[in-house]
Order: sequence, then C-alpha cells, then structure tokens
Amino acid sequence: MELWTSVRVVLKRWYIVIPVLVLTVNVALALTLVVKPLYRATGSVVLLRADQPVGPNANPSNPYLTFDNATTQLAVVMASASTDETFKHRLVSAGAGSRYSVTGPSTAPGANPGPVLILSTTAKTREAAMRSYKILSDQVNTELARRQEAVKAPNGTIVSAVPLTQPTQAHPLSAARIRVLILVCALGVVLAVSLAFVVESMSAARSRKKAARRGRAPELEDEAVAKDQPADTVDQAATNGRTAAEDDEGSTQVRPVAVKALQE
Repeated sequence: MELWTSVRVVLKRWYIVIPVLVLTVNVALALTLVVKPLYRATGSVVLLRADQPVGPNANPSNPYLTFDNATTQLAVVMASASTDETFKHRLVSAGAGSRYSVTGPSTAPGANPGPVLILSTTAKTREAAMRSYKILSDQVNTELARRQEAVKAPNGTIVSAVPLTQPTQAHPLSAARIRVLILVCALGVVLAVSLAFVVESMSAARSRKKAARRGRAPELEDEAVAKDQPADTVDQAATNGRTAAEDDEGSTQVRPVAVKALQE
C-alpha cells in the first residue's frame, strides 16, 4: 500500500521529479568529466630455479620443468611478505607509489595454481603506474634473493622471479567515475522523491486548512444566531409585557365606568 502511495505521489508531482532528475544526470556527467581516472599496470612473474646444477655428474635441467610444491609455497610466502610495512617502505623510498598488490597462487577453481605472482600498480598517470610497476618487479626479486640469502640457500637451489608477462602500458580505470556517477544519481533520485513528498505534504496541509475553514463557517453562523436569539426573545418579551400592562390598565379604567353606568 505504501509503495503504491509513493508511486502515486511521484507520478502526481512529475513536474518536480523530472526536472530534478534531468539536472542530476547533467551534474553526474559533468563530474565524470572532471574526475580524473586512475591508471593500472598489471603483469606477472614466475619463480624459477634459474641456476643450473654443477658437478661432474650434474645434468642440466629445464627451469620450467622444475615446478613443484616448494616453489608454489615460496610464491605464497613472497605474496605475504609484500604486505609487510618494511617492504612497502622500501618500495616507496625507491620512487614507487603506495598503491600496489602482489597476488600469489591460490587453490580456488580457475585461480593461479602455480608459482606465479601477479603484480599490479595503480597511479594517477600512465607514466607513474608503469614506473611503479618496474620498481615493484625489481623489489620482489630483491626481496626474494634477500630472504634466500638470509637462510644461506645453496647456489644450485636459488629461485628467482622471472618476468612472465609485462605490461606495455597502463590502462585507465573507470571505477572512480562509475562510483561518482552512481552516487550523484542516487542522491538525485532521493532529492527528487523527497521534494515530491514535501510539495504533496504542503498541498495536503493547505487543503485541510481550507476544509477546516469551510466546516467552521456554519458553526460560526449558528453561534451568532444562538447569541442573537436571547436578545430578540427579551425584546419580544418586553414588548409583550408592555402590551399586557397597557391592556390591564385599559381594562381597569373601563370597569369603574361600567359599574357607574349600572348604578344609574
């Protein structure tokens, strides 16, 4: 019931709703042109045992055939290490932006199952996003080497981050503009509906006042009649009283004359 009432009010006050909505759309489009988009550069690196084993009995191997659960777990470790404040400080100190992400392998269906890290940087310009991506890629490799050196890993087992896909340019993100568009349109709809209800409420209040005045008028006339009636009644009673008194006086004067006539 309330829904149909709201729809009825909006349709009744269309001359308010439509102009507000049109103004809202124009403002939203203008703001989307003013808001500058962000740019994102995305690439990936794969963790490989790049160093070949050495020794008289060592057989060279294809690094891409050395994938195992160990390298996958190392990729998970590196993704977690990238969220550390120390890593972020080094990245920013090197000249990169603070908006970045390093996504490791996942066991979810359709996700990255191998030792691959997805690198992503976001900046206000294409150049800044690309510069941040290069710094992020270098820092990931540096952090990987530093952690292996800290545990004194043998040379034949050293894993490095080899570029798998590299961005050629940063692409604009439309999410910011879409958010602005949705927000402004939502506010415009709320404003239009609110104004329609305000006008409807004011109109209903005026109608009630007019109806009250029309209903009060007969009551005021009845009160006026009721107030005037006693005065008229008093005047009529006074008139009747005077008439009765005059009649009594005349009859009193007539009686002696009649008695005297009878005596004669």
